[in-house]
Amino acid sequence: MTGSLRECSILKSDPSENLASRPTGLTPHNVVHRRKNIAVFSCGKNASERTFNLRRIRSIIIKLRVHLYCMRYTNFNLGILFIRFALAIVFIAHGWQKLSNMTGTVSFFDSLGLPMFVAYLVMILELLGGILMLLGLCTRYAAVGFVVVMLGVIFTVKMSKGFLGGYEFELTLLLASLAVMMLGPGNYTIRKLFNKPVSQTM
Repeated sequence: MTGSLRECSILKSDPSENLASRPTGLTPHNVVHRRKNIAVFSCGKNASERTFNLRRIRSIIIKLRVHLYCMRYTNFNLGILFIRFALAIVFIAHGWQKLSNMTGTVSFFDSLGLPMFVAYLVMILELLGGILMLLGLCTRYAAVGFVVVMLGVIFTVKMSKGFLGGYEFELTLLLASLAVMMLGPGNYTIRKLFNKPVSQTM
C-alpha cells in the first residue's frame, strides 16, 4: 500500500520533471497523459467504475450462457412440424388454385402435351396431399406424391430456365418433401392430439 501511494505521489507530481529521461518520440503532452492513466490504474478505480465493470461482466456471462443453451437445445419434432407446415401451405394453395380454374389448368397441361387426367391427378396430389401433410396423416405417402409432382415440373417446365428464376423453388420443395419422407411426421400430428399411437412408417 505504501508503494502504491508513493507511486501515485510521484506520478501526480509536476509533469515537467524528468522529461529528459522520457523515451524518444514522446511529447510532454503524451507523457502527462500516460502518467495520468498510470496514476488512475495504480490508485485504483472508484466504486461506480467497479460496479459498471461487474455489471458488464455479468451481462457477458448471461449472454454466453444463453448462446450455449440455444446451441445445445434441439427439438426434432418441432423442426419436422415447421417443414410440414411449409409444404402444406404451398401445396394446398397451388392445389386450390388449380381446382378453382380447372379449365385453364387442363389447357396448360395440354400445351405441354400431357393428357387431361394428369391435370386432375396433380391437383388431387397437391390439394389432398397438402391437407394430409398439415394433419400429419399418411405424410410419407403425401411426400412421395410431392416429389413426383416436383420432378415433373422441373423436367417439363423449369429446367430450361436454369436454377435462379427457374427450378430453385421446386427443388427446395422436392428436398423438403424428401426430408419428411425419410424422417416421418414427428409427434405433432392429429393422431397425437387424440392420444393415438403415432406410426413413424406413415
